Amino acid sequence: AADGYRRLKAIARDGPNYAAVRRSLAGSLNARGWSRAAEHEAQIAASLEPASFQSRIMLAEYALARRRLEEAKVEAARLIAAYPESRRVQRFGREVDAARGWGLEAELGPKWNEGGGANASGQEWSSIVRLDTPQIAPRLRLFLLEESSVAHPPEGRVSRHRAAGGIGLRGSDVAATIYVANSWGTIDRGHAGFTLNWEINDRLSVGAGGETFSRQSPLRALHYGITAKSLSGWASWRSSESTAIS
Repeated sequence: AADGYRRLKAIARDGPNYAAVRRSLAGSLNARGWSRAAEHEAQIAASLEPASFQSRIMLAEYALARRRLEEAKVEAARLIAAYPESRRVQRFGREVDAARGWGLEAELGPKWNEGGGANASGQEWSSIVRLDTPQIAPRLRLFLLEESSVAHPPEGRVSRHRAAGGIGLRGSDVAATIYVANSWGTIDRGHAGFTLNWEINDRLSVGAGGETFSRQSPLRALHYGITAKSLSGWASWRSSESTAIS
């Protein structure tokens, strides 16, 4: 990818008015994870060939990739009206509908820890299920979350079950959630939390999160009535598709 990008960049520098080269460069930039730079090149290509199907569909796809869903919806309708037989357009229309509709994520699996460490939980099972509603307003969705964890440390069985509901914001550069929850099992407690992530540019992103009853609290600690609050912050720098520091 790096070698192809360098070659395309050199070709674009020597022939800046070729829309096809600009589109290829945009694809290379996107493959490297630089979506903003890729969209900029796609816009240049579209300015050179404003009526081109390739330029129109590429700009529409970048609007979807950058989470501008209302813009993507309008462009999808225009493209379907103009090119109803195009499979690429049909696929794009389905992708827009999926991005704007319901979302379901699930993660589950067993773990096994042995030894005398303070966090050792022995045989453990955990599951997380999250359901997102369609947009209730531009960039805003409601979500429901259910999480269950059961462990068998040396002291005996410990469990934590959590149900949460909140609101999430997802824009081109910022994603955030805030939620309230209730946990039951070994310890019963209501609590709240938030997450925030800001992609400053193609290379740098920062974020923060916090919970009043942290899900990072070891299950073994709950057996003794020990809980924890959490507040965290992070930053990531990504130079290419192969190099990142967090």
